[in-house]
Amino acid sequence: SRPSSYVVKDGGTGPSYESVSEPTISWDGRRVGYVAIRGYRRVVVIDGVEHREYQSATRPIFDLSGQHVCYTVGDLGKTYLFRDGEYSEVDAGATGLQFSRDGAHLAYVAPRARQQVLVVDGKDRAMSAEILADTSLFSPDGNHTAYWAAHGDESWHLVVDGKAVWEQTEPPSPLHFTPDGRHVIHWQTRDSRARVIVDSAPGNEYDAIGMPRMSVDGRVAHVARRGNPWMVVVDGVEGPHFESVGNPTFSQDGKHVAYTAWTSPNRACVIVDGQKGPEFDAVMPGGPSYRPDGALEYLALRKSLLLRVRHLPR
Repeated sequence: SRPSSYVVKDGGTGPSYESVSEPTISWDGRRVGYVAIRGYRRVVVIDGVEHREYQSATRPIFDLSGQHVCYTVGDLGKTYLFRDGEYSEVDAGATGLQFSRDGAHLAYVAPRARQQVLVVDGKDRAMSAEILADTSLFSPDGNHTAYWAAHGDESWHLVVDGKAVWEQTEPPSPLHFTPDGRHVIHWQTRDSRARVIVDSAPGNEYDAIGMPRMSVDGRVAHVARRGNPWMVVVDGVEGPHFESVGNPTFSQDGKHVAYTAWTSPNRACVIVDGQKGPEFDAVMPGGPSYRPDGALEYLALRKSLLLRVRHLPR
């Protein structure tokens, strides 16, 4: 007899098949989808319910709410997109399915005429030699799009809402929308130097940079090193130099920024809005962090005493 496989959810077993794919679980953990093999056919199973059988099928994906689901299937030389109970024919080889955060928009990239086309909500948005549309294709509100498009001259173009805003020949970085959706953050590495770029505005070049951090209102901060000293750069403005610095963190309203800085291997302090706080033997990992009331808190060590330090909002 053929071996059987099935998916177990909360102790309950689903239908048995010859083989099943790795399950996809919605963000809230309530929904489960997977591809099952039955003979020479594939069937997508969502929440224990079988959909139609096809020759091929991709793993389903859910939007953040878990209310929307999609996947592609193939049969008799045609490819179909399943989205919330409806099937529509799409380009063969469609990949990179992704929902906007609210589930209102759906995009994918597909090969066509020796190029690649970006399709959003069933409509062609762009065609280029190569398109890189990662998980940050949509802005948080779903109203804006950003992706990389390659051209025949080996250059890459950052395209925001259909308009090329930046060009480079170096390999492209991941893209990140600011939480307010107004800006796209990326970075460029060339000749062993790196810089953060906001939309089309490049920052200073450094020997090393850290992952940019963003506030709710679109401010940007990152760690950087030029030579030996490290610093934190906030909205393009360099902070004081230290032996080492930690990643910056913004207050919930975006008005303040703080980070840990080491003046020597055994001396550390917290910098708040560019101002140096008291020094300690160590600032414990995980701090500083802003509380909902605007206060900044962290744990610090001084002469074997563990202190809880709290900066009240100004």
